[in-house]
Amino acid sequence: MNKYYSAILAAGSTQLFWYLSIPVLTRIYSPSEIGLYGLFTALTAFISLGISARSDIAILGSDGKYIKEIFSAHNKLGVYIIIPISFVLIASVIKFDWPVKSVLLCIVILFSSYVSYIYSLCGIVLIKNEGYVILKKTALTRSLVQLILQLIMFAWGGIGLILGKILADILILKKRLNCIKIYKVNWNIKFNEQEKNILLLNKHKYGYAIPQKIINSVSQMLPMFFVSTRSTGEELGFYTIAFMLAVAPIGLLGTPIHQILYRDFSNSNGSASNIKNLVKKTISLIGFSVIIYATTHLIGERIIIQILGQEWSQVFEIMMLLLVWSLAGLVSQPSLAFLLSLSRHKEHLIYEIIVFVGRVLTLNYGFTNIKIIDNLYIFIIWNFISLIAFTVWIFWLAMDKRND
Repeated sequence: MNKYYSAILAAGSTQLFWYLSIPVLTRIYSPSEIGLYGLFTALTAFISLGISARSDIAILGSDGKYIKEIFSAHNKLGVYIIIPISFVLIASVIKFDWPVKSVLLCIVILFSSYVSYIYSLCGIVLIKNEGYVILKKTALTRSLVQLILQLIMFAWGGIGLILGKILADILILKKRLNCIKIYKVNWNIKFNEQEKNILLLNKHKYGYAIPQKIINSVSQMLPMFFVSTRSTGEELGFYTIAFMLAVAPIGLLGTPIHQILYRDFSNSNGSASNIKNLVKKTISLIGFSVIIYATTHLIGERIIIQILGQEWSQVFEIMMLLLVWSLAGLVSQPSLAFLLSLSRHKEHLIYEIIVFVGRVLTLNYGFTNIKIIDNLYIFIIWNFISLIAFTVWIFWLAMDKRND
């Protein structure tokens, strides 16, 4: 099977299981408990993305000779990035006299973020080496183990959801590490000379790519943080389920698509073939997105009420808004991969800053005067326009490159 579609199948099978688990969780957990879990996952995703230091660029764009050293270097770089975050936590504890429970939760968030980061780092190595079968098996096993643990721990409420996720990540991380054991990863946190040279070799990328990734991770989580500050725990639960239905699964598809295309664009010497691939993949994703949105619009609300229950009926409107955002992001993945393959990291950072400022402004427009859902409408319109503009710009860039 084509490697591109193998990766999509691996992500798609995980997505299907994701959808099947949601009705189970909503029957035994309340909206406020799921809201707490949603805020936790948003924080861990933000931190793990922030400490990733664009490891995907370093691994997928390499010639494959020094994967072990790149993995080790980025693992250590992630540790060094998370250390100052821990110091900020300690300073906050001292200054604000936080209760012990809050301190423990913050420590758990930091630990979970690091585990998630290493898990995704292993996934990038597997994609580099076309280990799609292992990728699919570990992703499905992780989802299954997580669901079982969360069902077992339902008596603990939102904490049970959090613990189930952390334990599943740890168990399956061991499996993924075993799968890349041939690299004999060096877990000493001190950089050796070869690892230093690898980081120095890519410093021209990191100077723009790391700030871009940090801004992007904050930017992606803005709606969750915004809703958490302006709503009840129940409303946060509605947003969390809408996010799980509309954004997270599409993200599961978008990540391998971006990573595989970036690898292929970087390894290809022919700009004409890259442009053809860019156009072909973008058109196919547009068609896929139209089908998904139309189908969800026609039958989505009825299915949500029947499967999740009348208590969750408010999820549909939020879900349709977030679906526009996530599908537009999916369509832009080939363009993003093409831009990065040209090493245009500075332009990517500038674009990310513009989008971030727009997201902050749209979410805070009429902060006290309009409903949360109205803010989300404005936010989604801005994101849709910016992503379409980005895709058009990349196509113009591609045509200009072909004419050179």
